[in-house]
Amino acid sequence: MSDNSWERIARQREVRRAINEAIRRGNGHRADGARPFLCECGVLGCNELVELSPPEYAGLCSRPQHYVVCTGHDGDLAARVVDRVASGALVVAATP
Repeated sequence: MSDNSWERIARQREVRRAINEAIRRGNGHRADGARPFLCECGVLGCNELVELSPPEYAGLCSRPQHYVVCTGHDGDLAARVVDRVASGALVVAATP
């Protein structure tokens, strides 16, 4: 399996989505305050962060195929940009 395979990219995104959902549900921050969320790109080893409020993250990712990524991380073979966020992040749709 190549490092850019569809399956690896999908797995990478799902792991990051699970972590971000835990961050969104977490305590210790005001509900409307920004929190750091992991970039949900398919790049191995990416540790970039995107600052969003939990409601903003939930709204951007309300569709299961939508992921939040840092600017410049939309170039993998399994995504197309569908929205831009004021913080500079992008929302991409996973494409099979």
